Amino acid sequence: MTSDEWPRISCPRFDGESEQDHRRRSARITEIMTGFRKGRYHGAMAERLEHELVALQEPGERFALAS
Repeated sequence: MTSDEWPRISCPRFDGESEQDHRRRSARITEIMTGFRKGRYHGAMAERLEHELVALQEPGERFALAS
């Protein structure tokens, strides 16, 4: 890996999580992380998305993801 490459985003499936929910959660995590990597978020938006990202990565949290 060169210095200008980012590591692959990994999003393991939670126990009991449906395949569809996992795909949606994984897509949202990837969207948020890619935005941070590209410097798209600042200020309050960055803070909100950071909290959302942490919650999406916690098995006890259940986000209502848009279909």
